[in-house]
Amino acid sequence: MDALNEASENLIMEMDVSIIANKMLDAFNRYRETGDVADMENARKFAAFLKVDSHAFPALFKPARRATVTADAEA
Repeated sequence: MDALNEASENLIMEMDVSIIANKMLDAFNRYRETGDVADMENARKFAAFLKVDSHAFPALFKPARRATVTADAEA
């Protein structure tokens, strides 16, 4: 019975980690598309939850760049 409980706990934890990792990647990809700093902050929060190493994913830990508005975007 203990083995079954441990196996089900591991399965649940792996699924949770997978969902969180997907959310982190989605937020990072949104940041890359839009440049919205809030998306980068969300990606960093998910990374912190997963304890993602800054050496393995250095792009997540670079300072966020501000989105710029060009004259074409205003017109």
